[in-house]
Order: sequence, then C-alpha cells, then structure tokens
Amino acid sequence: SAFRKCPGIKSLHFKEGLKTIGEGAFWKNTGLETVVLPDSVDSVRYGAFLDCTSLARVIAPKKMIKLLLDYKVFSKVSRN
Repeated sequence: SAFRKCPGIKSLHFKEGLKTIGEGAFWKNTGLETVVLPDSVDSVRYGAFLDCTSLARVIAPKKMIKLLLDYKVFSKVSRN
C-alpha cells in the first residue's frame, strides 16, 4: 500500500467521513507518533498500524477502543 514503510510520517489526523482503514495500511511507519481517528470510523483492519514502533498517542472514538486493542490493530506497539 502507498503508506507502508513511510518513516517520515509523524502524525495522522483523519477527517470526519472516513469509515475504514485497511489491513496493514500504515505498516512499519516507524516515525509515526500520533494517530487521531474521527467519530465516523467504524472499522480499522488487522495490523493497520503494525510495527509502528514510535506510536505513543492514539485518539479514537470511544466505540472503537476495545475493538482496536482486541483486533491487534497496533501489534508490536508499546502500550503505556
């Protein structure tokens, strides 16, 4: 995918209206530190942020929190 292995991306702020983030969409974006998901998001696929080792802050709709953690969207990301 177009946004895999892009270490220069530091933060992602998605606009309202986004519904889905695909499987492995931001895989190995090692510079990614912050992700902000809008309330319109209802699906984030497996490993969307896999190996984003610098990811420290995720802001997501309350309805998505358990799903994001259970579905390994952030595999190999430190949970502090």
